[in-house]
Amino acid sequence: MAFVLKNLKLLASVGDTNLYTYNTDDSAATVDTANYFVEAVDFLKVGDIIIRKTGTLDSASGLLTAMTAGGFHFINARSDTAVDVTDALAFVVTDTD
Repeated sequence: MAFVLKNLKLLASVGDTNLYTYNTDDSAATVDTANYFVEAVDFLKVGDIIIRKTGTLDSASGLLTAMTAGGFHFINARSDTAVDVTDALAFVVTDTD
């Protein structure tokens, strides 16, 4: 699936760093592909952090109905026409009950 701008939400802004959350059914490998976030090039900047939440996505609302994986991605390069993020710093999603 391609990047969906409405699924990228600003959570906080402190100093020169913004923290976003992004719901997707795309894998970490897909999300960290160069220019995956190019549609957001106008407001993403180097040092911003995106918390990726991957799972079953309701495409109409952009909300997850189940979460299976997640990770942090940092904007590590940006120009007027390109955005690149780091590989994911993954976190484990478990549900033992």
